[in-house]
Amino acid sequence: MGRSANIFEAGNLVAVFGGSIDHDGNKKQQVSVCRIIAVGDKDLLVEESKPRPYFPQPFKIPQSLCISLSLKFKNILEDRILEPQLGDLILSFSKERFSDEKTTEITGILYEITYRTGIPVSCKLLCDGDFKEAQFDTLLVLQRNVTSTKNN
Repeated sequence: MGRSANIFEAGNLVAVFGGSIDHDGNKKQQVSVCRIIAVGDKDLLVEESKPRPYFPQPFKIPQSLCISLSLKFKNILEDRILEPQLGDLILSFSKERFSDEKTTEITGILYEITYRTGIPVSCKLLCDGDFKEAQFDTLLVLQRNVTSTKNN
C-alpha cells in the first residue's frame, strides 16, 4: 500500500531525523530518539525520550522522517562484541580526548597482545611490514582469522 516497513505503535521508540543546511550547501544530519504518544494517518505525536529539563513538549512529525526502533531483549542479554584474537584483521580507531579532529586509524594483523593483571591493555599490529602499537580497547575485528577460530 505504499507504506514503508516501519510499524509505529504508541509507547515505542523512533529515531526522528532532522538537520541543517547552510548557504554554501553544507548539510548536517541530526537525530533524536523519541517515544510515540499517538499514531496518526501520516504523522506521529512524539516526545523526546530524554526531554529537556523543563516543560517537555510533545510535537508532531511526519512518519516519513522516522524510523521505528526495536530490539529483542534477548539480544541485549546474549550478544557480545567480537573479542580480537591473534591473527585477526583489525582496525584500531582512537580519538584524542577534548579534540574534534585528532583521530588515529591503523589497520593490520593482530600480532601481539599485552596483558596487565589478566586484562588485555595494548597490542602490536603488523601493518605493511612494520609493527604499530595500539590500545586493546580501540580494536574492531574487521575479519576473523579462520585458523584462530579453529584453535579456540
